[in-house]
Amino acid sequence: MSLDPASSIAACQRRLVDLQTFQLPRLRTCTGPIGLLHELAEEMRTDLATAQRSLEMSREIAESAREREMYLSKVNEMEQQLDQIRLDYRQALVASKRAMASGARTKRHELLASSAGDTEPMGVGVSATSPRTKSTSEDDALQTKTNEVTDALRRTTTLMQAELEKSVLSVQMLDESTRSLHLTQTLYDNYTSLLGTSAQLVKAIERADWYDRLLIFAAFALFLLTVGWVIKRRVLDKVLGGVGWWFGGSWKLVRMGLGRSTTTAVAPTALAAAGATGVKAVSALHGTQASSDRAAPNVKWTGDIESARIPVPVESAVMTTNAPSADKAETIRDEL
Repeated sequence: MSLDPASSIAACQRRLVDLQTFQLPRLRTCTGPIGLLHELAEEMRTDLATAQRSLEMSREIAESAREREMYLSKVNEMEQQLDQIRLDYRQALVASKRAMASGARTKRHELLASSAGDTEPMGVGVSATSPRTKSTSEDDALQTKTNEVTDALRRTTTLMQAELEKSVLSVQMLDESTRSLHLTQTLYDNYTSLLGTSAQLVKAIERADWYDRLLIFAAFALFLLTVGWVIKRRVLDKVLGGVGWWFGGSWKLVRMGLGRSTTTAVAPTALAAAGATGVKAVSALHGTQASSDRAAPNVKWTGDIESARIPVPVESAVMTTNAPSADKAETIRDEL
């Protein structure tokens, strides 16, 4: 994961501040021993190289950032500061070596002065020199152990500083990862809400589609019923009604002809009288005009008034074996 230019530049700035405010004064005031001076010089040289690499990495990051000019100006300032720290490092190293040399000369002068001022008798001198030599050897051993402890502490400090830098970088990377995870979580939440809204829209569209289908089917069924009703009223009722009326009338005629076994033929005069009487009765019951009925005197009516609506010619009357008589004519007249 790439670091932020601001965080990288801030880390370089902290390193340069540490070099300038802590390590340079420590190196400048070092007066020995020589091992401590070499350790401090090596530590500062390593930190300078690390700072140089950090600045180069910061420059690469700044060149790919949006605010390129601002970051590059900061990197240039830190490079100038690093050059000044290098110069101060050399001067501090020289000053430390001079201080160590001066301290060594001072110690030699003190030793020479102490040895020259020792003018006591031999016995007393021997007795006085012996404790001084013993004390010097003890001081050297103590100094050696102190140097070893100091070196160990310095190495520990260096390791702790390196681990601290690693921890800082790890924290920065964790912060970047946390921000990325928050952004990803936000995007997932937006996608989840979008999918939920889409599902609701799809369900609403499906319901509307079903309603539209039901309406279309209902309208189509109503259309078919309307067409069927129109066809029935305009075609079937007229055709089948006429056919049924024809066959029904014919059947009534046949039934009337077969069911009246006592019907006889009457004389033309009696049939005319009966026809006239029947026409009057039919006109009275059905409200028809009597003049139109009187126009057909030679018509024979058979059956009762309700069923005898169809005139039958005299020539098609059924003849029986019974002789015509006035009583039969009266009977027919009464039935009509």
